[in-house]
Amino acid sequence: MGEASVLAIVETVLAITLSILLAVKRGSAIYIAAAACIAPFLLLRTERSTELALQWADKLFGLLHNFMRIKKVKEAVAARQTVLDTSLELTYARWS
Repeated sequence: MGEASVLAIVETVLAITLSILLAVKRGSAIYIAAAACIAPFLLLRTERSTELALQWADKLFGLLHNFMRIKKVKEAVAARQTVLDTSLELTYARWS
């Protein structure tokens, strides 16, 4: 008791690596912030606190996934609108 186990060290390194990779790949530090919010509950190491932290993590990452999907849809709609606007401008310029 009171000593770090190899498994705990490996878990920590993997969690940090995953958070950083997600942050870099997605271009957002929200994954690091989410991990930092959930980590204290996992450190309690009681069965109930671990279960609760995992439930919260599922909900949080589900919300993040939906947010990123909505953001991508909005970006796609904005890009499409830009193409349409440019096309209309070119058509108008051609016939003017």
